[in-house]
Amino acid sequence: MDGLTGGGQAGYNFQFSGPWLLGFEADLQASGESGTRAFVDQFASSVPTGFEISPDQTGFVFSPLAGTVLTDYEAKIDWFGTLRARAGFLVTNQLAIFGTGGLAYGHVKLSGVSTTNATISETDITTFTSDTTAISASKTNVGYSVGGGIEGAIRLPAKWRWKAEYLYLDLGSLFATAGPISTHARFNDHILRFGLNYGF
Repeated sequence: MDGLTGGGQAGYNFQFSGPWLLGFEADLQASGESGTRAFVDQFASSVPTGFEISPDQTGFVFSPLAGTVLTDYEAKIDWFGTLRARAGFLVTNQLAIFGTGGLAYGHVKLSGVSTTNATISETDITTFTSDTTAISASKTNVGYSVGGGIEGAIRLPAKWRWKAEYLYLDLGSLFATAGPISTHARFNDHILRFGLNYGF
């Protein structure tokens, strides 16, 4: 998935004796991340196209059926949040590195269309059929996030800190079914984000 995210976070850090830090943070982000995919499936079968009564045969007449199913869909993350523990240490009095991990949750969406094109080949005629089915599903999923980053002090104005952070986000899967058509998407992402924090 590609797109921009933006939001806010709050947390608390406790410094042990020495350079070690331990804390937690929670954040909530609006997301414009989305991804699209299209794939084609082929199929072949036979279908009854008539009924015959004759001295040699009584019953249905079957004709070959062949075609393709084109599925084109978009997967989106509307918003997400995390609740994570954080551990790190001070490289200097002005710079810290940290690792983080914990709970993630977010609203995910899957939508698209599936188009079936088929031909039925009878003895004297070939029939073409086409059908389009809409696919749509949305849900708030729960997953996990892990990552790490670096945080430093800004000398002026006081109490402000900058932060650069990487997060791997996994919000599980979402299935969408419409008639005989079923598809699914897995919502995971690599996020690089930058921010400013104010220390109270």
